[in-house]
Amino acid sequence: MTAMDHPRSAFSGLNPRELEVLQLLAAGHTIKTIAARIGSTETAINERLRAARRKTGIGSSRELARLPWGMVLIICAIAGFGLVVLYSAAGGSLNPWALKQGVRFAILLVGALALALVPPERWLDWAWPIYITLLVALVGVELAGAVRGGSQRWLDIGIMQFQPSEMMKLGIVLVLARYYQYVPKGYEIRPDVLIPALALIAMPVGLVMLQPDLGTALSI
Repeated sequence: MTAMDHPRSAFSGLNPRELEVLQLLAAGHTIKTIAARIGSTETAINERLRAARRKTGIGSSRELARLPWGMVLIICAIAGFGLVVLYSAAGGSLNPWALKQGVRFAILLVGALALALVPPERWLDWAWPIYITLLVALVGVELAGAVRGGSQRWLDIGIMQFQPSEMMKLGIVLVLARYYQYVPKGYEIRPDVLIPALALIAMPVGLVMLQPDLGTALSI
């Protein structure tokens, strides 16, 4: 089913430009050719496409079918083998290891599948809030973080403790992708473009170095 095969009512909220982009996309044009055809930029076309998808929900019904279920089954099989080993090591008992490990795996598997269903446009929308939240959390670690193994890396939020520096590895990827989304092609390494990107990396790296955690700082 193509974009234009959806019920006509799904497109009632689109403006003419958004509808034109969807029609050209359904006809087989790329973002680059669409931009050249209507005299716009690729960034503007991507923005219109995201807006159209948000309004129509196109693609959301097919996201589940696009997941790599073969890989999911392989992961489940490996996890199942591990649970059997833990069950055997406990003398044929689910406690103390197999049951807890199974529950953790099930929760994280559901979480991973849920995250995989989030459209890329949503991640771009959330990039800045996620980055800023994690940056504030890193500041919180410096002010009131728990010390373990000689490093102050953990933040206690009541129901759990988590390590913001590990989450920042993903946060920095998201925010840089969002930042470069609006940079014209060929401008990526210009000083006026590169310096803000380096600043986005330097702020969390500096906070992680203060913990100190050189390994995580280098991976960011």
